[in-house]
Order: sequence, then structure tokens, then C-alpha cells
Amino acid sequence: YENQLTMYDDIEGFSYDVDVDTNNEYKIIYKIDMDKISDDDLATFDVSRNFSDIRTNYEGIGYTCQ
Repeated sequence: YENQLTMYDDIEGFSYDVDVDTNNEYKIIYKIDMDKISDDDLATFDVSRNFSDIRTNYEGIGYTCQ
């Protein structure tokens, strides 16, 4: 996962945190700032600016949205 995450380091408006516990289990938290991210970069993640669509898409594949 580390190699894939570094591909996104230069995207303004997108960030992530990786939480690794003592059992080497990890949780990745993605953050998208809709005021800063460009439409082209949103297309990279296959999401729209409509939060309802984002929530539906990600929760439909098992992710949690907050």
C-alpha cells in the first residue's frame, strides 16, 4: 500500500494517514478537501463533488465514510 499512496503525495487537497497497530494491522484514512482538489484529480479517484455519490460509492464497496 505504501507504493500506491506515494503516487498521491503531490495532489493538492488530498491527504492520508496510516495507523499501524502492534499486530501490524493498519487503517488508512483518506481526506479530500473539496475546496482545494481539482476536477482532474477527483477523476483520478473516480469520485464526483457530490458527497452523497461519494458516500454511496465507497460504502457500497465496504468503506466507512465520516
